[in-house]
Amino acid sequence: MKRELRILGIGAAPLRGHKGIALAGVVFRGGLWLDGAMWRNVPMGSDPGEALGAMVLGSKHFGQLRLLMLPSLDLAGQALDPKRLRSMTGLPIMAIAEGGLEIRARGRQAVRAFLEGISRDAASKVLELTCVAQGGLPEPIRVAALLARAIRNA
Repeated sequence: MKRELRILGIGAAPLRGHKGIALAGVVFRGGLWLDGAMWRNVPMGSDPGEALGAMVLGSKHFGQLRLLMLPSLDLAGQALDPKRLRSMTGLPIMAIAEGGLEIRARGRQAVRAFLEGISRDAASKVLELTCVAQGGLPEPIRVAALLARAIRNA
């Protein structure tokens, strides 16, 4: 697996006044280099998976992306279907979530994740690349969550 694998980390935060969610994505090369950012406000009642798929497909980075990394199987309380998202984008999905498979990366704490289109071994290597802080979240997810909260508060 390439050290500079392009990963799109996703973050989401509820918009003020319960108007929907702020959806953010950050493109990372491995866990060290931030290459780009994207965001979209998703109105209440809209399908967050559809909005996420459109955001990914419309990105100038789309052709370079090799993995979509999610913080869970829901975005700000709205459920996502990883199979549908994979079908829409063609990208493997890794969602860090309780109840998923236990993924162990060398020198890191085990993480639970749902995987769609990526093997457990490959997911372990992705975690080795992206978990910069011991026991922390993968950098693409951590930074995307920061961006989503900033958009929400703007």
